[in-house]
Amino acid sequence: MACAESGNSSRFYPSLGCKIVLLPAGAGLCARFGKAIRQGALAGDLSTKYCMVWMPHVTVAAVIENKGRFLLVEEETDDGVRFNQPAGHLEADESLLEAVARETIEETAYRFVPESLVGIYRWPHPTRDLTYLRFAFGGALGEMVVDRTLDTGIIAARWLTLEEIEARAPQLRSPLVLRCCQDWLAGCRYPLDVLTHFSGRAGGRV
Repeated sequence: MACAESGNSSRFYPSLGCKIVLLPAGAGLCARFGKAIRQGALAGDLSTKYCMVWMPHVTVAAVIENKGRFLLVEEETDDGVRFNQPAGHLEADESLLEAVARETIEETAYRFVPESLVGIYRWPHPTRDLTYLRFAFGGALGEMVVDRTLDTGIIAARWLTLEEIEARAPQLRSPLVLRCCQDWLAGCRYPLDVLTHFSGRAGGRV
């Protein structure tokens, strides 16, 4: 938890899927930020010194393999052309399973039904102040939705062998791409009932 100077008490970043909470130093500093929020101290302290709550970027990914080839997405990024599983950020008010199905159809035009959890991966970006928490799912690939427009920046969906993915290591979006494929081939499968999703309306299993 790091301290910073700011004039805001909090801000929600839709593209990141998270809220950055900035707490007045006079409300008990970082150690008691939870109590400060519950007591409504954010609005009552005019101090200009704040503490920022660190949060990871929660993402989902679909690990889809057919006859030794994995479905990856070739896409334009700030770092150039990269390869990734169909993947993206968890959005507000959706479950992890809804998120991975949505990302898959948005990036490949294929319907996807998650059937197992391949793994949960924490990856701090080596050059940026970002940490990703990825939930990777295996499942059944459905039909392709004809004439569906793919997300901006997507070049094409590609079916690649593990060897072809390894050869593209410098172009992978992150080390998680290859690791997820390796874990799938190693038989990593966890039941979906290890995850529980409570919505704002009613609680229940994902």
